[in-house]
Order: sequence, then C-alpha cells, then structure tokens
Amino acid sequence: MKKLVILILFSYLIINFPVCGFITSPDYDWTIDDLIQKNPQDLVVLVAVCSESYSEKGAYTNKLVLVLVLVDYYNPNNYKVIKNNSFWPSNLKFSHDKSKIIFCDETHYLADGGYQFFIYNVKDSTFRTFARGEGSPPLCGIRPFWNHDGTGFYFTMWPPPFSLSTPGYFFDITIEKRSNIVNNKSFWSAVYPETLIDENTLIVFSNDSLVTGQPPGFYLMDTDGNYLSRVNNPHLLGRSKSGMLLEAYDLDWNSKLGLLVYGEAFQGAYRIGSKISVTNLDGTYYRNYTSGENYDSEPAWGPDGKTIIFERRPFLKWPSEFTSNRLMILNIETGKVREFISPSCIDGAISLMSPDY
Repeated sequence: MKKLVILILFSYLIINFPVCGFITSPDYDWTIDDLIQKNPQDLVVLVAVCSESYSEKGAYTNKLVLVLVLVDYYNPNNYKVIKNNSFWPSNLKFSHDKSKIIFCDETHYLADGGYQFFIYNVKDSTFRTFARGEGSPPLCGIRPFWNHDGTGFYFTMWPPPFSLSTPGYFFDITIEKRSNIVNNKSFWSAVYPETLIDENTLIVFSNDSLVTGQPPGFYLMDTDGNYLSRVNNPHLLGRSKSGMLLEAYDLDWNSKLGLLVYGEAFQGAYRIGSKISVTNLDGTYYRNYTSGENYDSEPAWGPDGKTIIFERRPFLKWPSEFTSNRLMILNIETGKVREFISPSCIDGAISLMSPDY
C-alpha cells in the first residue's frame, strides 16, 4: 500500500510539475549567452505570449506582448528573452548555420503582400529590415525560409487585388534584391515555395497547370525556377467534404533521414483538423503521430531527427485567442508526446508558440 501511495504521488508530480528541466544531460554547463556564442546549433527559438500590467487613466490593466525567446534544447530552463514592443513575431525560421532568424511581424501589414519581414542576428542581437526597392514600401510576405548558405530567403505573398496570381520569390540579402523564382504563365496561377531539400532543390506547391500540364500539387523545382518532377505522394493532398483541396503545410525536410514532417490537414466530423505526420517523398513511408484532437501545427525537426517540436492549440479556441497554445515534443521512435517547456518556466509567459530548431 505504501508503494502504491508513493507511485501515485510520483505520477502527480510528473504530470503537474512544470517542464523546465533537462531533456538529456548535456556535456557542458553554459549560460544561454555562452550557448549563443559557442554552439547556437543547440538553440530553439519560439514566441512567448506574455501578460504585462500597465497603468491607464489611474487604473491598472493587462496587455499581451509577444516576444522572441532563445532556449537551450537540452535544458529549456536556460533561455534568453529578446524583447521588442514594436512587433508581434510569427513564422520563425533559423538559417542553416543558425546565425540568423527570419520572422514575420504581424503588426506591420500590407494588403498586397503580407507581413513585414525582420531578420534577427543571433550573436550580435541586432534586427534588420528591408524594402522592396529603393524608395519602396517595406518588404512583406508570408511563409519565409532560408536558402542553404543564408544569403537570402524564399517566400510568397498574398495576391494583389483583382488577381489570384502569387509567384514565389527569393530575396538576396547581400544585394537587397527581390526576384521571382518562376514566371507564372497564367493570371490565376500560384506557386508557393514550401521547403528546401538540398542546396539547389525546392519543394513548391503549384497550380500552374499551363506549365505543368497536371492538377495542382507539390513539385520539385530547382532554384532557377525549373520544374523537375511532381511529388506523387498521396499523403500530402486530400479533400474536404465539400471537395476543397486539403494540402500539407508547414513542411520541414530532414536531409539525413530523407523525411518530411508536416501539418496534415484532414476532414473531421465537424471541422478541418490538423495533426503531425511524417512521410518520405514518394509516400512509401508514412506515420501519423497525433490524433487531431487538438490543432497541431508548425512542426520542426529536433537534433539528429530523433524528435519533433510542434505547436498545439486546443480546438475550442479561435486562432486569434492564442493564450492556450503550448509547445510539445515527440519521440519519432516511440511516438511519445509530452510538453517541451511549460509557459510557467519563462517569466511572464502564459502561452508559447511558433517553434523552430
């Protein structure tokens, strides 16, 4: 009986105690600043939603503030908050060498483009923005990710008014120049860069049937904008009850494993859901890791492809009510899912989202 009581108490502590400790024991004992300067490969970046009190007309009230946070993957209790009250970051992406982070700022928005891009230099803690051209509005868009050597990034934009044409873009930060990765042939066509699988090859989603001669879907494309082949993977596309095309999103490629992790859209009983799945290019390997009971999205591979970090949002919350979002981590061998880090481990945080490793 005594052993049973001890076991129940131990289980309670595991479930309820904040997840702030070590994932595994690292071979160093560095501060977060040491890690940033010496080994940024072990960093995770995320967004923390914080509640701050301030005085207005003699009364105190709370406001939500979104901040970037750099976290030690092996010891999430070791972190650094990068605070800037002028932006609300989303869609965070490390460069390949983890020296830079690109993200969208949802407080700066252009109707014919998307959100303004910011680049954060990890080691010197500086921010950088760009314009579309000399004397032009800020460079805006959605869904950015870096090229292999970190000299630029791919992105897409919302279509301009009275058009559905949305070409993919590449922005070279060394010369501050934007270029189309492909010239669309149709007024109605769209090409969305999704992820990079090697130095010279992208996965894109395209509905440009005048060029491809095939229905909308995923394609391999070289960095010069030439279609290489269609990705004939049945797990990446589906249909809703109404016939709407459901496509995989938030793709993240692991070159060592030759696998994609992604948010899998699916038709539930009453709504379109999202769960975390892994597949190879041709679909001969597929594994689904979460049930879709929650809205799981923004997956990112952890070190050596052994884990996946992702964002979880309860379905009862509207997307804009992100005060209940959590960050989860799953083991790809066992399939076990647990919380990566609790919001209570970061001062002032009430919710966490948008991870990248």
